[in-house]
Amino acid sequence: MYDPTLSLQAGLLLMAAVIGVLLWRSLTSPGREIEKLVRQIRAGERPDFPERRTFDHDIRITETGFEIIPVRKHFEEVCRCDWTSVRRVTAFKEDLVTTDCVCLAFELPDGSAIAANEEMGGWLELCDALPAHLPGTPLWEKWRMAVALPAFAPCITPLYPADCVTLASIHNDG
Repeated sequence: MYDPTLSLQAGLLLMAAVIGVLLWRSLTSPGREIEKLVRQIRAGERPDFPERRTFDHDIRITETGFEIIPVRKHFEEVCRCDWTSVRRVTAFKEDLVTTDCVCLAFELPDGSAIAANEEMGGWLELCDALPAHLPGTPLWEKWRMAVALPAFAPCITPLYPADCVTLASIHNDG
């Protein structure tokens, strides 16, 4: 026998479940997290980036410089750079079609360069180490937005030596 009360209860239960899922998705949406990160960056604060656990490369700060260590491609060699060998540091962005990747190029005396990017583990530690080891290099918080915006443009920004850094090259000097 058909009981309309049970059918109504099942319908209400289903509707409550759908509303609950929609509410949960809106509260935990990536858009809210991105808005929070943008607010922190604009306020000159260090953003609370979610910790990423898988990288292709790790950056490790050493006593004399840094190393870029391949994590997944074990046939690649470890790349080492001494702070005393760095002649120039330039921040820029690579256009990866659907997203950008902020990079640092460390120019060496022989004209070669070592590149590191924000997709490597230890990126923030490297950015934090620059002013301590390369005098006159601006803090990460000062140059990040100058390189990040506008999207999909290279935004080449000299960071070191200090005499190449201008207010025009770092427009967000907070």
